[in-house]
Amino acid sequence: MALSDTPPLPAHDAATARSRRAALARLYGSHFAKLAGWFRRSGLSESAAHDLAQDAFVNALRAIDQFKGDSQLATWLWAIARNVLLAHWRSPPPPGAMPATDGDGTPIDPDSLSNPVDAHPTLQDDCVQRGFAAFSAQHPERAQVIYLAVVEGWTREELAAHIGRTLHAATEYLSQSKSKLKPFIAHCHGP
Repeated sequence: MALSDTPPLPAHDAATARSRRAALARLYGSHFAKLAGWFRRSGLSESAAHDLAQDAFVNALRAIDQFKGDSQLATWLWAIARNVLLAHWRSPPPPGAMPATDGDGTPIDPDSLSNPVDAHPTLQDDCVQRGFAAFSAQHPERAQVIYLAVVEGWTREELAAHIGRTLHAATEYLSQSKSKLKPFIAHCHGP
């Protein structure tokens, strides 16, 4: 589906829609390989990762008029990509397909992906999850960077490329983001 194949929005939203579609087209150039790489690191083959990256952009394009602007467009796109991956894991495999496995050959349980925060031991505590959810609501971009670094294990170089900053600036942004998270979860571990 080409970016221009989406149905038109009402006239009062036409300029906003054109602007958002143009921004999404720019993101395609800068984020397609990042999304495909993330899907590969999630245990998918090269071709499946490529297909899901395309699906994420198609879903984003179809829902572009629902983007409220309360986060960066790239952050919104990553949330869509996560949902695409979850839907992929939950869909029944084609006949004769081998189950998806992690790096050591252990089959991946799709239900373990329903809330990726649950998969990280640091974030399994209900109090921490609620705190992180509250933090995410107020600081979605910072929460995404923490999630990518802590849960997904992204390197500082990957984070820098993802957020469009130098390595030093990305490291500082991550550090500041963790500092901003602390008040949201400080009460979870007692005095």
